[in-house]
Amino acid sequence: MWSVLACGGRDAPPVETGSSCTNCRIDLTRIVSLGGDSTGYVDKEPIAMTRDWRGRYYLTFFSPPQMIPVFDSTGRPLFRIGRKGQGPGEYQAPIQIRALPDRRFLVFDFGGVGKMSVLDSSYRFIRSYTQVVAPVVFLPDSRTTGNFGPLTLFDTLGRAVKTFGAPTEPPIDAQAWRGNRKEAPGAGATIWSIRDDTYHIEQWDTAGKRVADIVRTVEWFPPVVNRAVIRRGERPTPQTRDLYEDPRGLLWVVITVASADWHDHLGPPVTRTGLVSGTTTTTYPQLDDGRMHDSMIEVIDPKTQRLVATTRFAGLMLFSLGDRYFASYREAENGIPFVDVWRLRLVGDR
Repeated sequence: MWSVLACGGRDAPPVETGSSCTNCRIDLTRIVSLGGDSTGYVDKEPIAMTRDWRGRYYLTFFSPPQMIPVFDSTGRPLFRIGRKGQGPGEYQAPIQIRALPDRRFLVFDFGGVGKMSVLDSSYRFIRSYTQVVAPVVFLPDSRTTGNFGPLTLFDTLGRAVKTFGAPTEPPIDAQAWRGNRKEAPGAGATIWSIRDDTYHIEQWDTAGKRVADIVRTVEWFPPVVNRAVIRRGERPTPQTRDLYEDPRGLLWVVITVASADWHDHLGPPVTRTGLVSGTTTTTYPQLDDGRMHDSMIEVIDPKTQRLVATTRFAGLMLFSLGDRYFASYREAENGIPFVDVWRLRLVGDR
């Protein structure tokens, strides 16, 4: 047997064993919490988040959109980037920001046809260009990739230059699956991707060649149909959240699963009848996403395709911020939202 360390706001049930490292465990240390102040910079669950070379944090939100809040390394709110509009340095719905190795920033504005803005290290506007698909991976040379079924590589002017990586197996439910995959940059300008509906990881180079293919079979992540609502008798389905390749070449994977008391955090049933079909469906709103979910965090060695360590985090882990920093979302008992930043560490001999 080997030990795991589960951290979070609730007790987490045990996880399956079977690691290739008999005494490895994942250690989580909370670094800082964002939110809970009078600025209102964190008023809901963010859609994306990034961390720059200074340790500053940036959040983006989808609905309703707002400008990009910035926090220092201690969690103190500093200011918001941008203003409402369509001109230089203005945004309608900024949903992605990423700090580049050369200390510039890329901001993707979902409003209108899609616009990518390039900012300098002081957030001054440099230029912008049209990009119709939201970026998922930001490569070191400012190229980006997006996905809607296959992966698409965009150049530094937002032009689609290559499409590759179409799924080789059919989706679990063709109607429910929209081609979504989580992606992350890998060593040597490669791209990691993991499907939403199965535990299937692939690595691609920018020429469109698949260089790694990892399928993991675990009881807690059967092939699933991910749905935005909970129907009568259903439990929340597993969902891939993010993945990250660390400097040693190990792959960190985050997948959310239903918590033990998920049903206690559903709202009253909502019944609707289709105007055309006449079919009646009953759904249950999710009142507290953070308490409805736990997060499985796993470390995989791509070279051997073996599991190194795994743990179950009692909460909603959302994003990898690089350098083994991860971010989770929770709401306090009074409903105030927080984003917690964690530093993850692999402990033990390999």
